Parts: sequence; C-alpha cells; structure tokens
Amino acid sequence: MRPSLPILTLACCAALSVCGLRAGDAAPLYAENFDKLEAVPDDLMCSGEYTLVADGAGKALALTPTPLDTYSVLFGPQRKDAATARLKIKAEKKGRQSPTFGIGLNGVSGATVRLATAKDAVEIAQGDTVLATVPYPTWATATWTRFAITTRSISNGGVTVEGKVWADGQPEPATATITATLDKPLPAGRAVAWGIPVGGKPILFDDLVVEAR
Repeated sequence: MRPSLPILTLACCAALSVCGLRAGDAAPLYAENFDKLEAVPDDLMCSGEYTLVADGAGKALALTPTPLDTYSVLFGPQRKDAATARLKIKAEKKGRQSPTFGIGLNGVSGATVRLATAKDAVEIAQGDTVLATVPYPTWATATWTRFAITTRSISNGGVTVEGKVWADGQPEPATATITATLDKPLPAGRAVAWGIPVGGKPILFDDLVVEAR
C-alpha cells in the first residue's frame, strides 16, 4: 500500500476519546480507529496481510497470522522530532505459544515498546537489541492492551524512550512503565504497530494516534 501523510478527518476527531486522548488535549497529528472505514486505508504501509474486522460496536485492523513472521504497520507522519504514539492491541496465545507485540516510533529502525508475553515482560528494543526489561505478569490472552511510547531529546544528543502499558479499561499509568536512554538520535520515520502472531491467531490493532511533544 502506498505511504502518504494522512489528514485528520472529522471521523477521527469524533473518535479521539476512543483513541485514548483526554478532553483539552491538542489535536493529534494522526488518529484512526477504523470504525467509519470499509477497507484498510491507503495511508498505512503494511508488511503482511491485513483486513478490517468487527470488534464489539466498532472495527479493528486484523493481521493475518500466517505465515509465522514478524509484521509491522507504519502509520502517521514521518518524524524525527520528539513524539508520542498510542494504540491498543489484542492478541492470543495457543497452548505454550505466546505472542509478542507493541508500538514504536521513528520507523522500523527506531525504538519499540513491546510486550513479550512468553516472558511476562515489557521491553524497550531497537532492532534486535533489548535496551530495558521490566516484569509484566498481568497480561490476559484475547484482551485489549493499551500502549504509549514517548521519545524526548536529551542534552548529549541522545534520546530518552518512555513506554506505558496497561489493560484496556483501566486508567493510563501516571508514570512510565519502562524507560531507556539511547546515546544517539533516532532516525526519521513513522510510528509502528508491531507484532509476532502465534498458533494461527490474528493480532488486532486499533485506536492509532500520533501526537507531537
């Protein structure tokens, strides 16, 4: 699908509270909850096959889980500056197989906050390098989990990455779930929804948001 810089539509504006934004927040750079769409929007850059599926009263973006691989969806504008991205993800385990999924900023070479359910852990990673790990034993299969990732430039030219992870329906944590510091700036890139499905179970993504910091 062709990449483009999306425009915030009236439908997205109406859905901001659904996407996890609070009243009085500045308008985001990008927001999409898929409820008003009939097909996967062209502004997403996808690896893998995706469809829109019904979920409760709305719709979500569903990743086809075969073949087994690592998949991503790039969304929002390309940025190098500090930003926050948000979404929620629903995934399932099958037997002893358990998925990994999360959110990133600055493209596929940027920073990712991910939930490694087999380890009961939240991680911050850049590529194959895990920069930080904290326990997260409360994930429940086939439920929505919300994520937020924020990057902040620091005085030495590096970047602080903060991640929040919490169960959908619960208040957003007041402080970061996990943090890491990189000694170099991140490349320019788009926000990323990311996942490794297991056992033929799809991964669902919804409430995609990008905000300037």
